[in-house]
Amino acid sequence: MDIDINSGLFSRETLAGYDRGRMSSAVVTVVGLGAGGCNVVQTLALAGVREIRLIDFDTVEPSNLTRSPLFDRRRLAGKRTRYKAREAALGALACSYAADPIVRFAIARFEEVGLGALVGSDVVIAAVDSLRIRALVADATRLLGIPMVELGFSGSRGQISVFPNTGGDEPCWRCLHPEVVDGIASCTLYAQGVVESGAIPATQPLAAVQGALAAEHGIQAVHGRFPLGGRAFFLDLHTGQSRVLHLTTDPDCPGVHRRLVGVRPLAVRSEEPVRAVLEAVREFTTEPVMHLPAPYVVEMPCAACGSPIEIGKPVWAVTQPPRCAKCPDLPRLGDSGIVVASTVAGDDPLAQRRCRALGLPPAAIFEVEDRATGAMHVVSLAGGLDDLFETRRRESNAPASLGINKDEEHRQEEPT
Repeated sequence: MDIDINSGLFSRETLAGYDRGRMSSAVVTVVGLGAGGCNVVQTLALAGVREIRLIDFDTVEPSNLTRSPLFDRRRLAGKRTRYKAREAALGALACSYAADPIVRFAIARFEEVGLGALVGSDVVIAAVDSLRIRALVADATRLLGIPMVELGFSGSRGQISVFPNTGGDEPCWRCLHPEVVDGIASCTLYAQGVVESGAIPATQPLAAVQGALAAEHGIQAVHGRFPLGGRAFFLDLHTGQSRVLHLTTDPDCPGVHRRLVGVRPLAVRSEEPVRAVLEAVREFTTEPVMHLPAPYVVEMPCAACGSPIEIGKPVWAVTQPPRCAKCPDLPRLGDSGIVVASTVAGDDPLAQRRCRALGLPPAAIFEVEDRATGAMHVVSLAGGLDDLFETRRRESNAPASLGINKDEEHRQEEPT
């Protein structure tokens, strides 16, 4: 018997209050494609969200497979390195019931794609292990006025929190976490740390429950509804105990409690030098100074001898202390200090460097100060989503059994 899958396809979702008009135009960005993020994306795809954007730099590990339903085990067999963002994108496109699904993915750290990657999103769901990255996502969504849903878990306990980001007086994620652990860790290292501490890493049942909760509140945000707005929900899957924490605004919060408005697009690309930006903004400034989205490390002391070493990277790209090539065994003689730059003026040598080298990707959104007046102006570099993401669409309107088509699957086999 032939079954018309379009007949009553979203009948249950409609009864649950999902508006097909909103869902067919919805844009949801998910940062972090581990167990939680993968389960979030699967639910969004099945619910018919039109466009899903995925951001994650990490690779797929064997332990991911039993907790990440979008990862196809047949594709992951062998020695080839597979990236979570790409595999989740293929899986989402395969199971999506949107009429014309769009899946964009970036194999990159969140800092590498910048604020421009979030523009146009109805909601951002943060499913990363790193508290530092959650803080960055929280600040970014606050600056852009985009709702944020955050989820995480440890052992049998999980939590989600919802931040509508509609006003500056609302509590933000960093009001709840004023002390954020610094550093960068992959999901693999995080899981190893959990095991070594004697705790139980999250399993698929908890990842599925938390992923479903986060996806549901992401969909509610698409509809402009925030039943958990300004609150955090905690659940212990083993005991069934739960609690809701009402968040309050911390007057000493280190996070962002403002919104960027009046963005002026510039015809300057990220491959051009910073001086091109400073020249372009002279149309509305007198003494322009660029404020970098993250401090730029000019030099750091050698970890062994203390001699200065030129770094030339945004602070988030420096993952370990540098060492001189010829002095690994010498005692440390002193500390030359870390030299960083947070602003760039026209007479600064850094103005000759490319915008991208200073942490400004295509479509980057940042602020320029006019020192003559003290006024701050919000600007953006040229570029769009195609400069930040790889985009996949499906030729057929029906969900595929695997991946996309043979030609597309062949292209996915090529190394990135």
